[in-house]
Amino acid sequence: MASAEEPEGLAGEEAEDDLWVSKDQLDTRLKGREKPVIASLLAVFVTIFGVVLLFISFFGSEDTIIRLFLMGVGLTTAAAGIGLWRLRAWAWDLTVIVLLTSLMSVSTPYFLFSFVGVALLIYLLMIREYFT
Repeated sequence: MASAEEPEGLAGEEAEDDLWVSKDQLDTRLKGREKPVIASLLAVFVTIFGVVLLFISFFGSEDTIIRLFLMGVGLTTAAAGIGLWRLRAWAWDLTVIVLLTSLMSVSTPYFLFSFVGVALLIYLLMIREYFT
């Protein structure tokens, strides 16, 4: 039975296990909080980008190594988008890593992309508490 300090559904061993969270537990944790709109938009765009990369990997190049690389990046990006939609902590981590690596690889003519990447990174840091 849950104590007065613990919300219902988070008592005992279940409160310690953050990897597997049931829908009821997630609803209890996020009670009164809505998913941030920009996080939802980001999740949709990341998923679409991953699907586009997968499409390019199948039809874009004749080189097998490039195809496999694009396929891996596409699958990873699409998975991160789905995880962002579901507010999963691993997806937040993966998206931050992808943003940081993309910021390091942007060349000078594309400095506008780096500003967008920095803005998204700052936004993700601000909404970290929503990801469980």
